[in-house]
Amino acid sequence: MADSPRDCETILAQAAALVAPLVRSRVHTLPPQVRHVAGLHFGWWSDDGTVLDAPAVSKGVRAALALLACRAVGAARVAAVAVELVHNASLLHDDVIDEDPLRRGRPALWAAKGVPAAILAGDALSFAAVQTMAEAPDAGRTVPVLPAAVQALIDEALKLTEGGRP
Repeated sequence: MADSPRDCETILAQAAALVAPLVRSRVHTLPPQVRHVAGLHFGWWSDDGTVLDAPAVSKGVRAALALLACRAVGAARVAAVAVELVHNASLLHDDVIDEDPLRRGRPALWAAKGVPAAILAGDALSFAAVQTMAEAPDAGRTVPVLPAAVQALIDEALKLTEGGRP
């Protein structure tokens, strides 16, 4: 358990080191146009394709919590990857709904590439999360919970369509 801010920083850094490469790998499986705009959202490259020295996928709080929960029950870290993908999908959709012009100090994806591109990228990240769980090495353990996870994803999407917050 983390007893100091430094312990928390260490946990977040470890989670980012484990989860960020898997998130990037999953995003690279998306169709090229969606992959490009998703990479813009994550700050991995500029609009012209120039690779940027981007920070970790995010602060990693959700991924760290999911990773710690996975470790506690002996599950694979892919659940933390799925959580990070869904979290970023909800950020993309939330920015559109709220018309937030900035995300992580850069133009929000909808502001830079348009609402349709942001929505499609968010949807693609949501589906990538489900695919990540379905393809997990321990899918025999995770697939039984997949229907509940998909239902939770649907519920959140429906909340967004009603103007709710994720």
